[in-house]
Amino acid sequence: MSEIIAKKIEGEEIKLKVEDGYLIDCLTGGQIKDSLEERIVQALISFLLDNRGYRPGEIKRKKRWRIQIGRNRTAAVEADIVIELNGFSIILIEVKAPGIPLDQFRAQALSYAKLHSPPIPIVVLTNDPPQLGSAWIYNTFTEKLIANTLTAIPSRAEALKLVRKGPPRLTNQQIQEAK
Repeated sequence: MSEIIAKKIEGEEIKLKVEDGYLIDCLTGGQIKDSLEERIVQALISFLLDNRGYRPGEIKRKKRWRIQIGRNRTAAVEADIVIELNGFSIILIEVKAPGIPLDQFRAQALSYAKLHSPPIPIVVLTNDPPQLGSAWIYNTFTEKLIANTLTAIPSRAEALKLVRKGPPRLTNQQIQEAK
């Protein structure tokens, strides 16, 4: 087994384990096919665990759910990472391959977050492997950019404060616009 250095975040190296062309998943210990996008995901999960205080069971990979589209249709959606605290989804994270413009996925990610029940208040988009640290972080309800660095992702303690306020609500108009 060998290690690769993904990036330094907040001065700390993020090390990923590789075995026979597979990454070792830092949540499950299982093997995942190595790709640049997966390296970003694994480095980000490692950062969330080591630097933001989240626990492995709170970080959900490839979370899927169904959303209502119109009156009679639903669609399955999937987020790369969703952070859940006390049964409440608090942060949705979409990771794209390097070079893919994030602005193409902003509306989609915000829509997924709004149509989740209850809505997910924070959306993070990133595609930055060489300098893992760059990201767009949005308030789902206002759709405003909150920050543009991964170090601004709320810590577990900060996220728990949001959870204690209770699930956020959208107006019917906001829900219709998200569809």
